[in-house]
Amino acid sequence: MTSYEDVYKAFLRKIEDLDLPQMDEVEQDDMLRGWLDDAIGYIELDDLKIRNDLSDRDDEQESFNIDLYNSEITVLSMYMVVAWYDQFINSAEHTLAFWGSKDERWTDQKNHLSALLEAQRAYRLRARKYFRNYAYRHNDYIGTVVEN
Repeated sequence: MTSYEDVYKAFLRKIEDLDLPQMDEVEQDDMLRGWLDDAIGYIELDDLKIRNDLSDRDDEQESFNIDLYNSEITVLSMYMVVAWYDQFINSAEHTLAFWGSKDERWTDQKNHLSALLEAQRAYRLRARKYFRNYAYRHNDYIGTVVEN
């Protein structure tokens, strides 16, 4: 069985979030769990065929009922980063910027939002490329590679 904690650790190595360590353990767990759920949704949306069934999990025990391959943990953590970007893209700071008067200058927020959207898009593309390479390695037509 692979614990959610294993996936969380892989995710946390990929980001730098100054707010997360300041939250209490329950808030942190809620945020991480939300990003994990979103990541699984993104994987389904992108129609990625992960070898193991990611819905086979026990939320009470906070673990998958199967042993995920390292590459599957990496794909999950990469999609968690994509989900993590959502909080910045959908923040009130950017939404309110569009409601300012014409005399107010909001170019910094607009550029910042554009940069966040581009970073999220690029990371999602990076995750899909990583998965593509993973899928090629596990293609029965080509020959299955066994992972530890």
